Amino acid sequence: MEQLAADGFVVLCGPLGDEGEVLLVVDAADESEIRATLARDPWSQLGILEVSAVQRWTILLQRGEEK
Repeated sequence: MEQLAADGFVVLCGPLGDEGEVLLVVDAADESEIRATLARDPWSQLGILEVSAVQRWTILLQRGEEK
């Protein structure tokens, strides 16, 4: 997972509440790229990460960005 972040694929990652779920924000073309990339990651291969849902997200506001 650390390498995916270093490569720019993982943009943000962190736990959601106390339920053991994690939110991953990634930079990818589509769901198939997301699933394929995460399937190759050691966290998935060790059973630490399981993708339950993929949703498209568009950033509308970003700190420090001038338009």
